[in-house]
Amino acid sequence: KIYHYRVNDENGEICMSLLQEQWSPAETVSKVLVKISSMLFSSPQGDFGTMHPNVKKLYIDDRAKHDQTAREWVTEYAQKPVHFLQMQ
Repeated sequence: KIYHYRVNDENGEICMSLLQEQWSPAETVSKVLVKISSMLFSSPQGDFGTMHPNVKKLYIDDRAKHDQTAREWVTEYAQKPVHFLQMQ
């Protein structure tokens, strides 16, 4: 799970038309990664869209609370080991 106003925390979908209706086979992996990075680090007022308006509102209105919640999500979801394959 990712706590970000441009990422769907349930399925990881991001708010970016490049990966949806504007996709082109001419896009390289490096170009796509640069564009995703730009989207994630741009201001909430940017024209990339929003997946979670409530997270965006908290980011704008109470950045300290937003950042605290993001840290809690990192502790809860990103610092636990993930086992993709379980060998028997």
